[in-house]
Amino acid sequence: MLFIINSLIAVLLGVGVFYVNQTDKAPFSTLTTETTVNAPIADVWAAIANLDSWKEWNRYEAFTGFNVSAHGPVPENQSGYIEFSLRGDGKYLTYPLTLDSVSHDSHFIQWTANVPVLLFARHSLKLDQVSETETRVTDVEHFWRLAAVLKLAGAENSLNQGMLTGLKSFVEGRSTTPAPAVEEVVQQPESDASAQDLPVTQAESEPAL
Repeated sequence: MLFIINSLIAVLLGVGVFYVNQTDKAPFSTLTTETTVNAPIADVWAAIANLDSWKEWNRYEAFTGFNVSAHGPVPENQSGYIEFSLRGDGKYLTYPLTLDSVSHDSHFIQWTANVPVLLFARHSLKLDQVSETETRVTDVEHFWRLAAVLKLAGAENSLNQGMLTGLKSFVEGRSTTPAPAVEEVVQQPESDASAQDLPVTQAESEPAL
């Protein structure tokens, strides 16, 4: 009897692991975060596409081991590593990472972290031009596997929001876009205006006899 129970538990565990380990199904959790950067889209993309600069504005994630040119085509599905800091305190853990796609034309980057059984996460950044001096940044992250099922990952987006806040501050601080001109309003003194508006009386306009 005990053998049958143990066998049943093993089968159920196997089915459960198989189920949560599938990544071709809809994700268990998705986080979407947006911000608007007051800078041209070229300035925002330059900060994102330069993976070596990420630690200057991103306290949570940094990439190593990837070949990303500034303007030319970028090979897809490159293997490298991500340095991940859960609290943004400078203490990093390093995990294998796949850089799925980088498109200079579409202003899009996507990467995937894969920890067998525990976590499969696909993360992307997409830029859209709002105006010549404003850029919308959309951060989307999908989560699969056990960590997502147990809400250990993908439950809240404070980390992604912190990343976008750092990007916004970094780019806006370096952007060469001039600030809008402020028109100076000069108000005429009341005494002058009053004097101009006063009617001229006959006694003032004609000499006394």
